Amino acid sequence: MLLYVLVLLIIVLLIFLFKQFIMMNYLKKINKKIGSHEKNEILGQVLISKIYKFVIEKFDQKNNDKQVLSDLLQIISEFFEADEWSLLLTPEDKKWTFLAWSFKMDKKPLDEMALFLQKEKPETVKRILKTKEMFYIKDTLHFKDWREVKEFQTLSWIGIPIILDGNVYGILNLDFYKKIKKLSRAEKKLINLISKEIPLVINHIFNLRDLVLDSYKDILTEVYNRKILNEKSLRGYKIFFFIDINEFKRINDNYGHLVGDEILKITAKRLKNIFKEDDIIVRYGGDEFLICLKERNNLSIEDIKERIKKTLFRDIKIEDLIIKISVSVGEFLKDGDESLNAIIEKTDELMYKDKRKI
Repeated sequence: MLLYVLVLLIIVLLIFLFKQFIMMNYLKKINKKIGSHEKNEILGQVLISKIYKFVIEKFDQKNNDKQVLSDLLQIISEFFEADEWSLLLTPEDKKWTFLAWSFKMDKKPLDEMALFLQKEKPETVKRILKTKEMFYIKDTLHFKDWREVKEFQTLSWIGIPIILDGNVYGILNLDFYKKIKKLSRAEKKLINLISKEIPLVINHIFNLRDLVLDSYKDILTEVYNRKILNEKSLRGYKIFFFIDINEFKRINDNYGHLVGDEILKITAKRLKNIFKEDDIIVRYGGDEFLICLKERNNLSIEDIKERIKKTLFRDIKIEDLIIKISVSVGEFLKDGDESLNAIIEKTDELMYKDKRKI
């Protein structure tokens, strides 16, 4: 029986790998065949149809949404022979963030770059947000805004708007480092086709509308962001916990931001499993979470604190990696009219006291 199951699994794996091989070869053949305007328009429609059929099949087979999205963007990147790619979300009233990126970009300062792009809004970003059209730079050395972005050393760049409901929700960046990318008229037309179709698939995978339009939700973890604390009344909330993941910077440095982001998502998901729907879970900072509770359910604050620690101490499996994290927790029981700032200051202080015990 065991042998039969193993054989069946091997057959399924071989079929999947064969389909992937056929698909990639098909894309390469199409890429070589691009010629006349009319011919490319037909091939472009076929390409898009094939890509999305392939990706949605993968989506149905996998649980990791981000990996499915990465597979989709990797296919598009390889078709245009880009060296790296990244997807920047650009909501109007929320912090900008990179949602996905190619493996080679994992060690780059993406958080700082997202902050820079949102604050400075260089000409590349301004033009895409205003025109809602693809922007292509053949040679970045002759484009003044690009000289500020020293970490990337890009020769050519393509920015593709991600549009939903008539608004630009994000920008897909294709970076070319090894040689100047000469983009043909046919390829430009194909990019315009992709820019209309790809948001539908991303929205299918991530429910991007809700994620970006809900100004109180943290895009990465899907728990509340700090903005909720200014808008929602905390009257009735008595118990507060401030949580910090220990040595999170070391995890990012050793394993990269992709793994770090996955750990934050899993941490948030595990916190959701502990607490009730009307409890408030906030991603307060990079690796910090604030929990606001109305009642203890006959548990002491120390009991809840230990439950948080034990739940988050379980193994986290990310592909071939098994990582165990620990957290430091500061707790506070409100018994008067303490302000939110005073509560956060006190729980933060106790969290660091807890951290010093390690």
